[in-house]
Amino acid sequence: MLFGQQLPREEWGAPFVKVLREDGNWIVTGKKNTVTLNETNLAIKIQADSATWATVASSPEDMLVKHRGEEFTLRLADARKRVFEPYDTGFKTGVKIRLSRWQRVNVPYQGPALDLLLFLTVCLEGKDEELVFDVAAQEEETRIRQLDWPAALDAREIDCTLLPNIRGNLLPRHWPQEYSPIRTLKEGKVDPTDKSVVQSNVIECWSMSWWGFQKGKSAMMVIVETPDDAAYQFEHPAGGPTLIGPRWRVSLGRLGYPRTARFCFFKSGNYVDAPSYDPQFAIHEENDVSPSVAFPGSRFGLWKESAIPFMDHWDGGKQTFLNPRFMLGHLIKNYQLLFEHGICPQGSYLDVFGYVPPDEDFNPEHPATRTDCMRERIACYNWTRHHMGIVGTEAACDWVVPFADIFSPLGPGKCVPVPLFNLVYHDAIITTYNPDDLHGFLNGGLPQGGDLSNLNGETLRRIRRMAALHQRVALVEMTDHEFLDPKYRKERTTFADGTTVTVDWDTKTVDIVPEISIPGM
Repeated sequence: MLFGQQLPREEWGAPFVKVLREDGNWIVTGKKNTVTLNETNLAIKIQADSATWATVASSPEDMLVKHRGEEFTLRLADARKRVFEPYDTGFKTGVKIRLSRWQRVNVPYQGPALDLLLFLTVCLEGKDEELVFDVAAQEEETRIRQLDWPAALDAREIDCTLLPNIRGNLLPRHWPQEYSPIRTLKEGKVDPTDKSVVQSNVIECWSMSWWGFQKGKSAMMVIVETPDDAAYQFEHPAGGPTLIGPRWRVSLGRLGYPRTARFCFFKSGNYVDAPSYDPQFAIHEENDVSPSVAFPGSRFGLWKESAIPFMDHWDGGKQTFLNPRFMLGHLIKNYQLLFEHGICPQGSYLDVFGYVPPDEDFNPEHPATRTDCMRERIACYNWTRHHMGIVGTEAACDWVVPFADIFSPLGPGKCVPVPLFNLVYHDAIITTYNPDDLHGFLNGGLPQGGDLSNLNGETLRRIRRMAALHQRVALVEMTDHEFLDPKYRKERTTFADGTTVTVDWDTKTVDIVPEISIPGM
């Protein structure tokens, strides 16, 4: 049944966005942001509040393809057939581009046009009018090997670029040295013998699948929503500027499936971007005179501003401590934002919750005892389990065990370590271990994978053996522990199913009875 009168877009939830073509440009206009796409060179300009952002034009290195055994690059804008049209899904609105009929250049015989069809969309989405780029391809004999779309940001007026490599790096536009996220440097130059390439899920390249830019008070964020086969194009010569943009890598030799990147714009923001910060919600100590005692700042170095303790140890710079009564609200807010962007984690690691002691807040507007703090952390654990699944935490005191599934280990004690925690809680919570740590075998723990790109045969053997032992005894009580020599260099644990694990610290050997049977080993 058709309605006699069509409802206005805003009444049925569609974004209020208009699309028109003018003088060879496609203009996508929302209430907040305006996007201009040039038909000729595919350059894009975004006006977001008072800030202007732009991508560079299409270049000869946009796309690497393989055709009849040869690989060569193509410029997206060199497609002989280009079709532009308005595009409206009902929740995002913009322009769809179809590109096809490329021909090789700089060869004596060009032959027929390449049998490759590329679909690109450029849309504003949501109440914040984020700019979303989608790419898909129809690949026949010609297959994509690498694709840079959208193009890199024009960084000539960018103040700094925020990179997610390692645990975060801030790269000023005029940084005097050549820079590479992953390749080693020698005397300020990228080492030509290091052939490492930027790729996802390598900590030196990105520990998170996003990066950002700062221009004056404004900020912009690029989120790669399909990160498994992704990277970023990157270049920073000595003195800058920085070139960075999404790069799609292939899966089993072809693009294979649709890819998505999202640009988010902030009128006021920086790499911390926490507009909700307000000192009234921070932990207040008893007075503004005595030295601060907040942990872990008491270990790493801290100071007080009035009655509020601060430290500068972890990534992110200067920081203070949030009153526990506001933790759950922020947890829900942050993950709800991920859910709204289609990012649905299957668990969360609530770092330090199980390690750092509960706080007290003397602020009379919202006082909090240590008991209040523990209750609020438990609420965060429970919300995470209900809405995502697996709950991880650091270390874990005994009160955490009923609410967490997995936790990271602490190093061995400073005298003679004994597995007291495991004797009580081994079958109640999973502990992860580096495969080189023989305590992982002794305590029937779960191996940590770490950097899987450089696994050697021995490490892989230990991972498989520890994993197989964990599979056997994970839900089994540890019933005994004993030292087998007077120097505490040989020890044994026993589990309720009869399994024993004997570790010799001098020979670095592990004896499991009954032995673990691993296919292929």
